[in-house]
Amino acid sequence: MVRKHTRTKLYCVCQISVLILAVQGMVYFFFLDKPRLLKAGPRLEQGGTEVTYESLSPGLMLSGGGRLSVNLTQGRGKLVSLAPGQKRVERSHPLGPYEGPNQYYGKHSVKYQISAHKLEVEGANLHEFNYYMKPRGICDIQREVFLLIIIHSRPENFKNRNIIRKTWGSPEYFLVSGSRDSLVKTVFVLGLSLNNTIDARLDQENALYHDLIQEDYRDHYRNMTYKHMASFKWISQNCNNSKYVLKADDDVMADIFTVVRLLQHLPQAEKEKDFIMGAITTPSVYRKKNTQWYVTTEEYRDNTYQTYPMGLAYVTTTRAVNRMFRASLTTPFYWIDDVYVGILAAKVGGVNFRRINGKMALWFMGDIDKTFLKRGYYFAHLQSPGVHFMWTIFNRLLSREHVPSIKIPKK
Repeated sequence: MVRKHTRTKLYCVCQISVLILAVQGMVYFFFLDKPRLLKAGPRLEQGGTEVTYESLSPGLMLSGGGRLSVNLTQGRGKLVSLAPGQKRVERSHPLGPYEGPNQYYGKHSVKYQISAHKLEVEGANLHEFNYYMKPRGICDIQREVFLLIIIHSRPENFKNRNIIRKTWGSPEYFLVSGSRDSLVKTVFVLGLSLNNTIDARLDQENALYHDLIQEDYRDHYRNMTYKHMASFKWISQNCNNSKYVLKADDDVMADIFTVVRLLQHLPQAEKEKDFIMGAITTPSVYRKKNTQWYVTTEEYRDNTYQTYPMGLAYVTTTRAVNRMFRASLTTPFYWIDDVYVGILAAKVGGVNFRRINGKMALWFMGDIDKTFLKRGYYFAHLQSPGVHFMWTIFNRLLSREHVPSIKIPKK
């Protein structure tokens, strides 16, 4: 495998015994039966002399720059791209271009840059990741996919994905008359796991369902923008025959029947416009220290974000996704993906926000299985405690639609 890289660094996530990586005249050996990285140098020539090794800490990142020659001597491995900015990162840290203070958005006001049409940085966020898994049979049909469901999932959330496949994400309830094609299709987007057992299970899962999108960035909350742009990129390149896109997290319940009807009966004038429909907000930047979403003024200069849809679930047009993905290529990375989507929507212009905040249960409620239909929710954030409620809620939706219920598996 030979790969050219001038701006990125590499991190190895491998299921192999030995990896040899030649970089800038140095040879790096990964011995994965022992979790450490050994460095040898200078470059080994054929029939070269004995080499002594210097032990380095696990998870060390290797600087790129030019031609990288990689030799997988046993098994299989994965190389994960990482933009410059940090010298060392242990496995518990995220991969990605997040560099902390002194980022673009700390130096420039987003509000001003957008109003002045200056938010344009060539090559700012090219999303040059490799696919490890791509869906099959989702959009490669002649007929239009009315609604493409994109589920952002964590690699280890096998249970959540399986429940969604069997409930509100199933294409079986929207089959086109006289065919096996469906108006609704579902795919799951995830980053890389650092766990070999999870990787093996993912391989089996994708071989069975062919509905996973996986690129070579580490799955981490600071890499959620990578995941979002992976969704947009795949749609733009592979699913332009879709009309609408529903993005949701894998712990969200959706009244998919009502959502489809809502989209089918949009006034003609609205069908011709781009929109984002969801829990729309224009919040202040979170300045409280020691919290997950804390952001300094060095990271984001403005005190208020652009209007954006809260990421648990929203619906938009495929046309808007295409426009936002193209805009992302010249829009500097920001690690909070909901915020980044809001920046892209403001940059491209002409994307109307439709608030359905009252139709969304944003936090888990213990009685959500009883109140979901009663309150007419379109979406509910079940979170970890309530994912199993999807079965009960979906059966109640089926009863309302006069469709036979499905068997709920034992916990």
